[in-house]
Amino acid sequence: MIEKRKFERNNLIKIVHYSPSTHTTDAVLNGVTQNFSYSGLCFITRHAVERGQEILLKSRIVPNAKTAVVRWHKDIGNGNYKVGLEIRR
Repeated sequence: MIEKRKFERNNLIKIVHYSPSTHTTDAVLNGVTQNFSYSGLCFITRHAVERGQEILLKSRIVPNAKTAVVRWHKDIGNGNYKVGLEIRR
């Protein structure tokens, strides 16, 4: 398998807060990170997202709220979803 990542991923388990769109007035949801890099992160959430969806990260992991794009998602059962994000800088 060819590695497509631009930056090395680092394991990190922390709470991440996000809005399901780029509108700052939207509800803030929570997830738990699995890993992160300069360009993206992977987290688990109980809220379904769609590939290509833009979300607003509101977490100390990503200083100053940043827009991210859902690159992939997977239903991992029990109402949980694993999500891969690309951070827009």
